[in-house]
Amino acid sequence: MRQSAASESDGFHTWTIDEVRQFEAHHPIGTTPRLAFALLLYTGQRRSDVVHLGRQHLREGRLTYANAMASAPAGNVGPCFRTLPWLGRLDPRS
Repeated sequence: MRQSAASESDGFHTWTIDEVRQFEAHHPIGTTPRLAFALLLYTGQRRSDVVHLGRQHLREGRLTYANAMASAPAGNVGPCFRTLPWLGRLDPRS
């Protein structure tokens, strides 16, 4: 029986703290890559959810949205994250 491709791989490389620092040094606050990186790293959300996040999800100092794969009925809001003070500075349009 043949193994699937997934079981033949070691998966994705987990970045070290030094690699995170290198990325942040290369992409200063205010750039699109830095905003995307921060949203992925600090919210822990799926890429499929992060790509839809925007200013419309900021409510009363919180990042509020429903996950794409949420089983909650429509109208219920998913995770709420207290907005990190630097989040506004990360927006390249600011």
